[in-house]
Amino acid sequence: MRTVLSRRDFRLLWGADITALTGEFMQLVVLSGIALSLAARASAWGWVLLAQAVPQALLMPLGGAAADRWGARRVLIAADLVVLCDLIWLGSRPSVTLGGLYIFAAVYGACSALVQPAINAIVPDLLPEHEVQAGNALMSVATTVAQLAGPALAVAFLAAGRTDAFAAMAALWGAATVLLLLLPPAAAATPRAGGTWEQLSAGLRAARADPVISTLVLAGAIFACGYGGAVYVGLPALARLSFGTGNGGVGVLYGANGAGLLLGGLAAGALARGRRRGLVGGIAILGSGLWLIAGSAAGRVWLAAPLVLLSGLCWSVGLVMTVTAVQKRSPADVRGRVLALLTMGFFGLYPLSYLLAGLVGDALGPRGILACGGGLMAAAGAFALTRRDVREVVL
Repeated sequence: MRTVLSRRDFRLLWGADITALTGEFMQLVVLSGIALSLAARASAWGWVLLAQAVPQALLMPLGGAAADRWGARRVLIAADLVVLCDLIWLGSRPSVTLGGLYIFAAVYGACSALVQPAINAIVPDLLPEHEVQAGNALMSVATTVAQLAGPALAVAFLAAGRTDAFAAMAALWGAATVLLLLLPPAAAATPRAGGTWEQLSAGLRAARADPVISTLVLAGAIFACGYGGAVYVGLPALARLSFGTGNGGVGVLYGANGAGLLLGGLAAGALARGRRRGLVGGIAILGSGLWLIAGSAAGRVWLAAPLVLLSGLCWSVGLVMTVTAVQKRSPADVRGRVLALLTMGFFGLYPLSYLLAGLVGDALGPRGILACGGGLMAAAGAFALTRRDVREVVL
């Protein structure tokens, strides 16, 4: 990993990703607190996340096509600037209502649809082929560092007032944009010819032609149905409504998940090449669901936190293995579109996951959200492990 970080262009991308994601995880604590204070039920926050996830799911295939056509760097800069304006708009309102949260979430979701495929597509362009897995692991580490730092910063700035919290989040997104502007344009993907539909169809054909990629995309879809609701609706609801710990409890559970993601990313980056990474990834994804089910039964926040940590660790290992496999098996000229399909598999069904989480939460409470979501996550890992060609993937 040290060699990867010695490359200036990757460091700029990595720094921009950490900075933006820290702002994103601050948003989760700040906005979930606002939503749950306006309506003290899990479905209130679930509907806000649903407003974000619908445009994210619908536009994600276009995100991959945009990265291939105009270059990932341009797409990332444009998306970050829109998020910055969106935050300034919401933070400048005299009072934040659920309606304002829905508008903010919808715009943010549309930008997120562009960001993730672009990041996945640009990493192989910044690194030699033998360093791509370590690069992906470091991008996973970026997420975990942000998930540790974001909630802590949110709690600290909220103590000073909501205005300060929004100003801090806007500053983070602005800094991320500056780092991306320093990234040389030549590092971005080469624009592709052809119409949007033609480009999307080419990516779909490439994914369907590879049974490993198609299996991983389907497994990701199963996983997403459980993960989004369990982590982003279930954890804050568990802290606030079951444990009664407020912003501090939300920060502890998100921080525990972030610590697990950090450890998992480091472990995935340290794994030697040449072994059956498909088997490792499938087992890890299965474990992420089982540990979350165990966390749903905890009686105190300090008992739930280590189980959430283990779930995050397993998920991080599984994600790095999966993304690396798809990156290396995808033709270079359609890589962004194939990765957009994978991203849709893992993240595109969050609308359904958030909706299910809200319904389950109202019927069974926050613990039911985590138990049901963890069950779907474990099922995704089990499905991937049933395929021999996935188990035998070597990276």
